[in-house]
Amino acid sequence: MLIAILTNFQWERTWVVQETVVAKKATIHYDILSAPWTMFSRAATNYMLERATGDVNNYEMRFSRHPLDAVARFVMEIESTMKEWRDGQSCELLSLLQKFRNRKSSDSRDKVFAFLGIANQLHLRNPVLPDYNLAGAEVFRRTTIQILSNTGSLSILAGPTQRELDGMMPSWVIDWSFSPGSNDYERLKQLSLYNADSHPSTIILHEPMILETKALFVDVITSVAPVAPEDGMARLRNIILQWYETGWHRRGRYGTTSNAFWRVVCGDVLYMGHSDAPSTYQRATEAGRDGFNVWREDNANKRNRNTSIYGDYTFEYAEPEEKSKIKNSFHYAVQTASGARRYFTTRNNYVGVGPLRAQAGDYVFVLSGSRVPFILRPSTRSHKCNSCVLQVLVFGDIATNTFGQRCEAQHEDCFQLIGDAYVHGIMDGQVRKSDVGNSMAPQTIFIV
Repeated sequence: MLIAILTNFQWERTWVVQETVVAKKATIHYDILSAPWTMFSRAATNYMLERATGDVNNYEMRFSRHPLDAVARFVMEIESTMKEWRDGQSCELLSLLQKFRNRKSSDSRDKVFAFLGIANQLHLRNPVLPDYNLAGAEVFRRTTIQILSNTGSLSILAGPTQRELDGMMPSWVIDWSFSPGSNDYERLKQLSLYNADSHPSTIILHEPMILETKALFVDVITSVAPVAPEDGMARLRNIILQWYETGWHRRGRYGTTSNAFWRVVCGDVLYMGHSDAPSTYQRATEAGRDGFNVWREDNANKRNRNTSIYGDYTFEYAEPEEKSKIKNSFHYAVQTASGARRYFTTRNNYVGVGPLRAQAGDYVFVLSGSRVPFILRPSTRSHKCNSCVLQVLVFGDIATNTFGQRCEAQHEDCFQLIGDAYVHGIMDGQVRKSDVGNSMAPQTIFIV
């Protein structure tokens, strides 16, 4: 019966989020059975806490791809939003869209509209409003523009951008109908820990397709490693160690090369236990090296003998809890930072992890005002503005009087957005003049 409840498709519905969050007393119904929401939230909390401190190998053997694991995540995502709602805290639209992007809806527009009722937009000069007269692609384009304008930053561009809209809309438009990987929201929560550039820049939209901003060119990617799997400790570790053993760890621009490697694959953060607060992850200390060594040397097949009885497992070896905590702290950070992503190196020996679509020849930029670097791909052609209306989305630190003017220019420096990246040594604004050539002045680029 529990499996039937857990596998019910209702858990994945987009509208379930708002219905549950605003309910004074939420109740789960299945056939003739019912149970209070609090029972599920307590169970999910306990499950996630045990998952954080227990031997990850044992948990993955029991629950990897099990509906219990997925539903526990679903419940905790809703529970954290309910807490914000009850406490009168601000539910930012971007955070809601990122958190619940994996929910399903028969109408792609509801991937945005379903969250407007619980999003705090009262203080915004340009709120997102539901309009079912617009096609899905146009809803996503307008939502991206409005969030860019309302947040005054490029944070919306981090994470998966689009799949279904390829060729139909510019690369900077976020396709909310595309379900992200299982680790993407956890990774996006960590981006507040970085500060690659703290100087906001003016962002101008050449209506309707071209986004103009300032960016600091860092380097060109010269090689990429195989994509790491999304989950599974053994499979993930095999690929990471393949990166390590084939010489990738000997390349690195900052610090010792071995130190750079483990910091790159975990995004220079460590998992600190389950919570939906920002403190779930913290910037790594040297303790991360110990976590890397324990994680790298762990071999469940050799140290565990197990038997399966009626679908359950018994283990003759019980890993010490302290060792599990050290290993898990590193493992969950690696899974989040590198799962379904690629390790890469650049011409001047930067190393990093970026989106799976990254390839040799892509450029690494720090967009002005962005917390993390981005991978951009030079466009194969220039783009002509045919009397495009200019709309200033973010004024940044330079006043402009271009609002409402029109552009007739042929833009040569155009790029496609591939995704955000961790690049070791520049996540906290340390890019030096010697690293990027003759000038530290950001250049104007156009994202199409």
